[in-house]
Amino acid sequence: MPLDRILLVPRWSGKRDSDFYPWFSATITERGWRGELEFISLRPPSAPEITPTIAAIRGRLSTPALASRTLLIGHSVGAQAAMRTLADLPPGVEVAAFLAIAGWWSIDDPWPTIQPWIDTPFDWARARAAARRRIVLLSTDDPFTADSAQTGRLFADRLAAEVQMKEGAGHFNAPEEPSILPAVLDLLA
Repeated sequence: MPLDRILLVPRWSGKRDSDFYPWFSATITERGWRGELEFISLRPPSAPEITPTIAAIRGRLSTPALASRTLLIGHSVGAQAAMRTLADLPPGVEVAAFLAIAGWWSIDDPWPTIQPWIDTPFDWARARAAARRRIVLLSTDDPFTADSAQTGRLFADRLAAEVQMKEGAGHFNAPEEPSILPAVLDLLA
């Protein structure tokens, strides 16, 4: 089945017109991709909560046929939300691919409203099983997670993800992030 949907879950307080999101939309269109790109806002964007955010994403993956055509991309806390949604999908429902950009399991200096995202467990095995392919992009100098090597090991161990380390990409917040494009195009192929 063709991969013709991208669901993009942003970072904390991310908006459709922030970070690399507008550039990404324009760039994949210029590259000839003609599928649907949907931006799913966190619930609420400035202090996202787990349950309503997962419900919003899960609603867009409601059938096995729909999910199987989907590349699910999560940026930062959006990656947490996406993983938790994958873990919450019913058996037999899986996305074609999952891409975590600046994903994390914990952050160095958490604030109170992000703590539930760190402390609340979820079923990693179910998340792994609910995505046929999994790639994680990490930066060597992410300001929120200093130990990128450890973060990468956790993604490899827990999700059996292919981890790609990017030199000096920070938290992937620039208006253009060309280093994400090869992974996206690989997953869309």
